[in-house]
Amino acid sequence: MKRINKKIVADINTGELHELTALNQNNIIHISDKQIFIKVFYELISILDTLTKNELILIKYIMLTIKPNKLIIENFNYKYCNMCKSTFSKASTKLIDKNIIYKKNNSFYVNPNMLFNGRYYKF
Repeated sequence: MKRINKKIVADINTGELHELTALNQNNIIHISDKQIFIKVFYELISILDTLTKNELILIKYIMLTIKPNKLIIENFNYKYCNMCKSTFSKASTKLIDKNIIYKKNNSFYVNPNMLFNGRYYKF
């Protein structure tokens, strides 16, 4: 039987006791501090199954091209998304209706409550 190393620690502010278990060194994941990631929030995940193929293509384009810590979607048009103009218009209008993106001053922006591009930072 494998022995698990546990420690009891006390929170000095509240007096609460907590049991801590040591991490297995083989299970630690090292992430580069420059690795880009996309946060996809529950609000978007919960409606993914309602999206059409063309709407999903646009979301994929957004995820692949959105700059870190920015909301504006650059080059978001039918040419860059490899769609005909009417298909792009219909799919982007549906994404606006579903509050995934919004349009302001002829530019498209991502709703940061749906998805966001950020970076890992070392603390």
